[in-house]
Amino acid sequence: MAHEHDPESRTLALAKQQRATPGGRHHLAVGLFLLLGLHVLLGGCNLSDPGDDRRLNILLLTLDDMGYGTTGVEGSKVPGITPHIDELASQGLLFTHGFVMTPICGPSRSALLSGRYPHLNGIMGHGEQPPELWQQPEVLTSTITKYLHEAGYTTGAILKARRARFNVWDVVYLESPFGVGHHDRNPASFYERTKAFIASAKAEGKPFFLYANPIDPHRPW
Repeated sequence: MAHEHDPESRTLALAKQQRATPGGRHHLAVGLFLLLGLHVLLGGCNLSDPGDDRRLNILLLTLDDMGYGTTGVEGSKVPGITPHIDELASQGLLFTHGFVMTPICGPSRSALLSGRYPHLNGIMGHGEQPPELWQQPEVLTSTITKYLHEAGYTTGAILKARRARFNVWDVVYLESPFGVGHHDRNPASFYERTKAFIASAKAEGKPFFLYANPIDPHRPW
């Protein structure tokens, strides 16, 4: 495993473990069970100051359809099912009472990135959004990607980038239609895309925010 104080190496190690660990579907679940708020994650940092080397790289991982109890740290009885996730959890904070805003993928993701309820951010279901009868709130707010981009971060998304509004992405790896393409469920491809994104941000001398969304636990659509 990479040194715990080297965010770039740890990010690549988490992505690379998809290839090195047998078990296909379950081991693609490099799940993030929590989203550390920017106030906690970046406390004390001057986001607008490019010279502030305390600005942290941020990797947000989500897993489509992976239920609680799938990983070893959550009590799965399958031996060795998620050793790397379990190790990561042992070195950080594990929140066990987190809740999503809705059980539907798109609205839940939009709420996560915007910090607002689905009926306020306009993503209330699948298909064309917002709905025809949606009433825009009086106060509109930006997403985490816009704030970070304006603060000098390189922002990127691997899959699921279209499930929210008002995001600002520098790099986007879109899924094939309905998430069934070769690269959508290919651990090696996820690793290579993650590696390329981090290398690009490093070459530009910028911190990064990477929103990575393996969909392997999800059904074929």
